[in-house]
Amino acid sequence: MPRNGSGQYLLPQPAFVPGTTIASSPMNSDLSDMGAAISQSISKDGQTTYTGNQPMGGNKLTGLGDGTASTDSVNLGQVADGVLTYGGVATGSANAIVIAPAPGITTYEVGQMFSFKAAANNTGAVTVNVNGVGAGAVTWPDGSALVADDIVSGGMYEIEVAAATPVFHMQTGANVAATQAAGNSTRKIATTAFVQGVAAKVYVQTFTSSGTYTPHAGMVNCIIECVGGGGGGGGVNGAASNSAASGGGGGGGYASKLATAADIGESKAVTVGAGGAGGSAGANNGSAGGDTSVGSLCIAKGGSGGVAASPVGNVFNGAGGAGGVAGTGDMARAGQPGLPGIGGQNAITAWPSGGAGGSTPVGGGAAGVSLSGAASTTVAGSHAPANTGGGGSGALAFNTSSTAAGGNGSAGFVRITEFCNQ
Repeated sequence: MPRNGSGQYLLPQPAFVPGTTIASSPMNSDLSDMGAAISQSISKDGQTTYTGNQPMGGNKLTGLGDGTASTDSVNLGQVADGVLTYGGVATGSANAIVIAPAPGITTYEVGQMFSFKAAANNTGAVTVNVNGVGAGAVTWPDGSALVADDIVSGGMYEIEVAAATPVFHMQTGANVAATQAAGNSTRKIATTAFVQGVAAKVYVQTFTSSGTYTPHAGMVNCIIECVGGGGGGGGVNGAASNSAASGGGGGGGYASKLATAADIGESKAVTVGAGGAGGSAGANNGSAGGDTSVGSLCIAKGGSGGVAASPVGNVFNGAGGAGGVAGTGDMARAGQPGLPGIGGQNAITAWPSGGAGGSTPVGGGAAGVSLSGAASTTVAGSHAPANTGGGGSGALAFNTSSTAAGGNGSAGFVRITEFCNQ
């Protein structure tokens, strides 16, 4: 009985009594048992083979060397460094990649992860062979095949075994691409720290009247923003014992465009849409605002004029003008319509209000005019703030046959933000 099952060693014979003769039989029994116990111990020079699992009791194995065979233990450093799954620089060919993590594998298991550094750009569908176990197709997680330049030379990639047949799923988060020449656009991430044509300076050119856009030297890309002109508010023709209010003009539309130096060329014509004139005093509708454009690349449409109110024509509440419709660009938005006027037949006890002008994504239209506490009067429409593309407000009349003009819409504008490499 070398040990008692808990690792404690006890001599099999009772303790010998001092001053008595020691018989050979019990002595040999103790020596034999001690020899068996020593044989069960682990030799530090590696002669002994473990015959059972070793409970460590919360202790660590320290000073472990790097594992090199599939049956070796690994140390924490190997796991942290990722050397167990890193296949190094890929060999084989651009579309038939071979990698060799060390220590190698002998079979594929679903969930295994491997990484490698690409040696060439792929030109089509890709296979990977790990440690010679067998080549398998590499796809994106949705099952779609890789296309040309999804893998580029020098890029780091990670793949996961999705099926033991084998099939690998690409785990690299985003495609990468080689450094692009100036003027070239790509949605892929560059593999280098410097991309030719990156913006070193940013300039802004703003146009509040028509002219010509000439880019700064070294312009690589620019963002063009256009706002159309706002429509004018409707004029009013009043009548005694009635209240009448005209509609506000519609706001101009908005459009933006990301353009390259090649799109612009040497220059582009800039047209800033004029604001629509308010309807002249009387039953006259407001005029539409003009379109704003940079060549044909980016166009924002003008808003429509507000409708005049005239009790003589049984129009007591003029409708608001429509906002400029969506134009041309990467993003094109309609302007806000003008608000209708609020009046009424035989309604001299209700105070009228002229419709407010429609706003744009970058500014408001003219505020609606109103009346309170007065008798037998008219109020002209108000003008939209300058270069916002807002619509003018409609005029109003209360218990009078007098007339009033609508407010003017605002001209639009163009803003071009340039990204230049010098």
